[in-house]
Amino acid sequence: MARNTASFCREQAAVQQARALSEPLASQRRIAQGAAKAWLAEAVLADQRATGQGPFAALDAEITQEFADEGDQPDEPPEDADNQSGFTADRK
Repeated sequence: MARNTASFCREQAAVQQARALSEPLASQRRIAQGAAKAWLAEAVLADQRATGQGPFAALDAEITQEFADEGDQPDEPPEDADNQSGFTADRK
């Protein structure tokens, strides 16, 4: 799914703002103003995505680093490699 660019969102906000200014009905003006506000909010999110500062950017970087760190460590066998069933013999 292609995402909208910040410039496209700002263009749409301008269209909606112009519509709000030209609408004779108050209810239509409120709808257009709400749409303009939503487009501006989407423009901010698009800017954040483009610069890697979105709400999940830090989490994505942390997860990526975790996988990179795991790749640096040698594979270790399980603690009890002989016992594949998961049961222990220490029953009393």
